[in-house]
Amino acid sequence: MLPRLLEALSERGSMVELQKSNQRGIASSCTLHTGLLADMKRFQWRQGDFHWDSGAETIVLSITKRDFARKQKTIELIDYEETPEATALRAEMSHLNRALREAQFTFVDDGGPPVITAHRDLIRHFKIREGEKPRFELGGRIFNGWWQAIPSHRRHAIRINRQPIVDLDISSAFLRLAYIEAGLSPPEGDLYSRVQRLDAASHRDGIKRIISAMLFRETPLTRIPSDIGAQLPRGVTGSEVRAAILSAFPEIADIFETGIGLRLMFTESQIMMRILSGLIDIGIPAMPMHDGIMVQRSAQEVAVKTMTEAAADITGHRLPITLKNIS
Repeated sequence: MLPRLLEALSERGSMVELQKSNQRGIASSCTLHTGLLADMKRFQWRQGDFHWDSGAETIVLSITKRDFARKQKTIELIDYEETPEATALRAEMSHLNRALREAQFTFVDDGGPPVITAHRDLIRHFKIREGEKPRFELGGRIFNGWWQAIPSHRRHAIRINRQPIVDLDISSAFLRLAYIEAGLSPPEGDLYSRVQRLDAASHRDGIKRIISAMLFRETPLTRIPSDIGAQLPRGVTGSEVRAAILSAFPEIADIFETGIGLRLMFTESQIMMRILSGLIDIGIPAMPMHDGIMVQRSAQEVAVKTMTEAAADITGHRLPITLKNIS
């Protein structure tokens, strides 16, 4: 329905201008018509004159289909029957979104492009595999917050209750959850730094992405994905990367390449929901990321305690919390 609506508005020539793409992998784009922009300027409309209507679906279920021959990926939304589980999940998101709508989330001018802070309603996105019946046991990450699209170098301009924020996350979350899934206690320290054969200090981001890919895939890694190659040592092969990672984590080597990633992501999302609800109960608004949160600076100590306890409640292990640098 949305493409038809945009086409109709574009044809009228007064609201939006639609640039349709016929190339696979390249999205169509839509911009405001110059006449509408002129009207907005003339009437001096500001951010506060716009708002988002609530009521959209907050529990989304989809399946990802891949065409490896064409190197294409499509996401197909799944229509599911209403069940007590789906109702409970939706009620949980409603409770979270009500608190976020009332929170004082702002973004101070940092000289960059303007940031629209009105959109607060989040969605929780679950996955199923091809051939499976609808269920809510895979994925479950939270999306749609305006702050999730803010690059790390601009996060210093985010304010909660007029205070600068701190960015907290669960250290080496996916790897630690993999250890727990294997029935083991996660080691201490920065787990990604153990991959010394790939010079972990200089190629941390690439190593993290490869490890994540090896937890999601179900076949041995033989080639480095093209979008990750620049983040790894020059000339290294997929087989060498795979061997380096498996040798760095021998205790869980057999859990890699078993397609466990979506299950780990579900556990991660359960921890996140427990953290957010715990903070809401004590009046602390938080901006969820995927494996962490941003809170006002004065709430750092309470937030760390809440995160640690939430992880222990869900996994039985007290996972370490890291304070990320905000440039």
